Amino acid sequence: VPPEIYLPQREPYNPGAIEWGTKVRPSDFDVWTYVYDVSGLTEVTLHYRATPKGAMDASHLTYAASGWQTLAMAAKTIASRTNPAPTYKADEYRSTIAGVTDALVDYYVSATDGRGNQARSPIQHVYVGKASGSSTNASVSWSPQVPAIWETVVISGSKPGKLHWGVDGWQAPPTSLQPAGTVLFDAKSVETPLAGPDGQGRYSVAIGPFTGTGVKKIDFVMHWADNSWDNNGGSDYHVSIVDTPASGDAGISAETDGGASAGDAGADAADAQPVASKAAGCGCSSSGAPMALGLGWILVGLALRRRRG
Repeated sequence: VPPEIYLPQREPYNPGAIEWGTKVRPSDFDVWTYVYDVSGLTEVTLHYRATPKGAMDASHLTYAASGWQTLAMAAKTIASRTNPAPTYKADEYRSTIAGVTDALVDYYVSATDGRGNQARSPIQHVYVGKASGSSTNASVSWSPQVPAIWETVVISGSKPGKLHWGVDGWQAPPTSLQPAGTVLFDAKSVETPLAGPDGQGRYSVAIGPFTGTGVKKIDFVMHWADNSWDNNGGSDYHVSIVDTPASGDAGISAETDGGASAGDAGADAADAQPVASKAAGCGCSSSGAPMALGLGWILVGLALRRRRG
């Protein structure tokens, strides 16, 4: 049985172009996913190819086409906050596609388990705009940009140090949100050490999920190990927490990218590989509406039978 690969996501969702309002996002973007196999994993790789000013055709829908480049994906264990804790938990895998502008990018993730079984995610696509760069402030980043209350946000920096943070206008965060190693700084904030470096030389910490905490915003600055600070030019950094997923999260990515990659089966059926996804277990697919409608008719039928009786 091959590894299970959660449908890969990307951040920013609309690289090199406008995503929210009038702000242009950087062209460099992360691709991340969760991968698991009971036999362990020997490799997880991001495959991508860029076609300058490219247009979609059949060659973009098949694994067999030439021009693929590869990037190793760095594993990150996200601590569970559920009770009871899960028996098994997939690691997050992430890599960055950099240096591409004004081009169509195809990408997918492959994984190999300890027994040599291989899996591939569907081929996904994004057109990267003309804006360049890795971030408006490359020293600090977080993902997802607008996390939902049930998600974990990963805040990262370019140097070792601590995350100096609070919530909802600089109040001390609830202890349930504080990762291991967090210490009280003052009545309004705490500090959490950054772990790393990872495969991209970044240092990071994961906070969340936020369900049941009432927290609507994380306020933070970076307190670097050399005792210097990054407070975003005096404005601090702020991460909004929402009750619903932001545009570009899993549901939208699955609809947009999955629809494009579905053509892979027709374009290259012999090369296609079905991939089991744990995301399917959420019960939130589009089939939910017909199920609800069917249940409604069952209830109506039962009511009519009672009236006839």
